[in-house]
Amino acid sequence: MTVRQTVLFLFLCTAGFGEKADDSRPIWLHIDQLCGEIQCEPAYVKIGKVESLFPAPYLTNASLSLYAAGPSDKPCCGEAPIATGQSNKYGDFQFQGLRRGKYWLRVQKDGEEYMVPLQVTSDFNQKTCTDPSVARDLVVNSKPPSIQVRIR
Repeated sequence: MTVRQTVLFLFLCTAGFGEKADDSRPIWLHIDQLCGEIQCEPAYVKIGKVESLFPAPYLTNASLSLYAAGPSDKPCCGEAPIATGQSNKYGDFQFQGLRRGKYWLRVQKDGEEYMVPLQVTSDFNQKTCTDPSVARDLVVNSKPPSIQVRIR
């Protein structure tokens, strides 16, 4: 791997992450709009001697709750959510009318719960959220959670 490829690889691997976190502070994931697809990490499954990578499954019909982040950066949820929703059969979701700021997204599905710290960098824009040339994937079960923004 050349130096240029190594630098590009390191940039791509860290592009979705906000602040560096220690054990007590969350890593705020930056996203321009709070819309996209909720996913799980791809899974490696070993059958005999063969290990296969299965694509990231969408979290369909997951319950979504959005909370405003407090000044302490501690995980949320003492108060009522400011918005709720549900992902569709393709994992798609959208929170309309949000202003830029820090939020906690709680994702619940089949007894599992994931807390995702998000920093929304732009006020809600319907045209931007529904632009078919941009995909926003929230991988909620990775450690830490991640966001992948792709140009289609």
